[in-house]
Formats: sequence, structure tokens, C-alpha cells
Amino acid sequence: MQGSLQEATLDACSMGQPVGRVGLISPLCGPKPLRWAAWIALAFQLGCSPDLEPTFRPQPTTDYSDPDRTLETMARAIADKGRTSGGQAYAGALAESTSAATPGFHQFFWPEDQIRWESISGRPAPADWNNALERNFYTRFVALRGEGYQMTWSPGRQSDDVSPTLATLYRQYVVTTQSGDSIAIGQADLYFYKSASGNWLIRRWDDRPDFDRTNPTDPEQQTLGLRRLGSQ
Repeated sequence: MQGSLQEATLDACSMGQPVGRVGLISPLCGPKPLRWAAWIALAFQLGCSPDLEPTFRPQPTTDYSDPDRTLETMARAIADKGRTSGGQAYAGALAESTSAATPGFHQFFWPEDQIRWESISGRPAPADWNNALERNFYTRFVALRGEGYQMTWSPGRQSDDVSPTLATLYRQYVVTTQSGDSIAIGQADLYFYKSASGNWLIRRWDDRPDFDRTNPTDPEQQTLGLRRLGSQ
């Protein structure tokens, strides 16, 4: 597409024909530096990068109609990396307390992760990892590496417990980069409740390592709990 469009334009230029919608000689027919500048400007007007690759990114679809779909929405939000509405999609999966009758989101660290981070940082871990801290974590985590992310969930080692309004899911997770590095790996006990609007939201996340799948010699393979602490 790029080659044929450029060749047709340059053929018209060489014949002195008008190029463009207004019937004027286009800057694409000028000296070579001007031609390339014009191509770049045209590419951006078309919503493309200078090599005519599309830069339009669809927003991650959101679905909180059952606990697993909520987790799938979170994974799509991680893959979005905040380029469109990923932050909103991620936050939409978290319970937010608006009254005494509605629970809020709280995450609990694996004790050894917390001790390790506190000994290295010399600071105490937050007493309550709540909704606001989790939203801030998303922003920092997706900016940790410049390349693309993929998050996958898989069943844990315990059976899920699901009732009409409450659910506990046991899941393994891994976040990998486009180059294949695992930058977050672990397990989570996830406690959901069904909101008045019918959305299944996470009210509690108990984070812990996945010793069977983690390479202890790879410092990048951290739990999301440790990544959360490192975002402070």
C-alpha cells in the first residue's frame, strides 16, 4: 500500500500533474527533503506513524458480569498499558467503598515479601493497600518496561467457591513482556462480591509467591505484591 501510493504520487509529480484534493501541485512533488516531510505530515493526518503503520488502538473491552470475566478485563487493561482506557478498565474491577454497606478493595502481602521489601527499602509497608494505592500501582507498573505486556490467569491448586453474591477464586498469574521476560509471577486468593449493578468486583486480594513456577535466580520474577511495594 505504501509503495504503490508513493510511486503513483511520484509518477504524477514527474509528469507535472496536480496531486491532492485541491488540484494543486503537492509538497510531495518538491525537493526530496520536503517530500519526506510532507509524507510524514500526511501519515500523521491519516492516524498513522511515518511508516504508515496504524497508531489507532481500540479500547479494552470491559466485562465484569462474572468473576473470571472480571479477571479477563484486568488482563486486557494490563495489555493496554494505559494507552487508552486501560486504567479505567483496571479500576473498574476493584471494589470501592462508597458507604458502610459496600466493601472496598484491600490487598494483603505475603509476609516474606513484605519483610524483604522493608529490609531493602528501610521503610514500612503501607498498613492498608487500598483502592487508591492499587490504581496508582497500575500506572507505575505498566510504565515499568517500554515493551508490550501480556497477563494470563490460570486455575490455582484449590477449588473455587462461588455463591450467588460472593465468590473466592484461587488463581496463578504471570505477566510477560513482548520479549518474553516474566516480570510478575505468583498466586492470588481473590475474594469477589456482586455489586448492586451486577458487577463482580474484587474486594480482597491475598498475594503470595508461586514457588513451583518462579526462577529464584531471576530477580525480575517478582510477585505482584513485591511489584506493588516497589511502586511506592
